[in-house]
Amino acid sequence: MEAILRSSLPQGVLYSGRSHRTRRSGFPSTEQILHPEKYFELSDPPTRIELKNLSGLFPSPWREIEDDTLGQLSVHCLFNQFVGPSAAAAVAQGWDGDRFVAYRKGDDVAFIWATIWDSDADASEFYEQYHQILASKYRTRPSESDYYVEKRGSVVLVIEGLDRQEINQHIDSIWAEMIVQEEHPQSPSSSAANAIR
Repeated sequence: MEAILRSSLPQGVLYSGRSHRTRRSGFPSTEQILHPEKYFELSDPPTRIELKNLSGLFPSPWREIEDDTLGQLSVHCLFNQFVGPSAAAAVAQGWDGDRFVAYRKGDDVAFIWATIWDSDADASEFYEQYHQILASKYRTRPSESDYYVEKRGSVVLVIEGLDRQEINQHIDSIWAEMIVQEEHPQSPSSSAANAIR
């Protein structure tokens, strides 16, 4: 599955197998691996996002191929490919949670990516820098024809690979049914016990 995702996802999107590795390590996300103080001292678990009822946006014959959290590390790697290490580090620093769901229809791949950030300013930075990525990826296509990016507060929603008219028909329900929930901090000892199970 990882090989399929690496070869089929749109340019710049990385599948890292984050959930499997971090669950085995006991860390809730790569943010805590990159910043151990957010696990051992500051108790800053990631915010969980759920995207509900995506069948309207991705009706048959679209087939789901991935539903996971990319994590801060993948955000950093993605932006590093387009905007360089300094800007990538600055954007990724404000990550607080995300949900990435990808679909395939024949040779076409599309995805929806909901992200939440530590502050409104962090969300704005992601929003602005992501438009630089889009300008690079879609430089030979009509502007805004195959993607959608919107910021509401500290949440930024990205959709790529679908016609804008299709997106507009369903976007209000996507926002309305999105679930954003803060996780409760876990002590290192309890997380380690869960990882052993």
